[in-house]
Amino acid sequence: MNVWEIDRRGNRIARQDQPARINVPDGGTSLVLLGMAMTGLAAANRRFRKS
Repeated sequence: MNVWEIDRRGNRIARQDQPARINVPDGGTSLVLLGMAMTGLAAANRRFRKS
């Protein structure tokens, strides 16, 4: 998305480009991957815990 400013003379001045956020639904994949990672860390913690 380009941002423009109009000066007093009516000239268009280019300003810094702004990234546009596009929402892309992932269907819960990232949540599933996060859950699997946390489950793996919990399992590793139980396995290597010294009593």
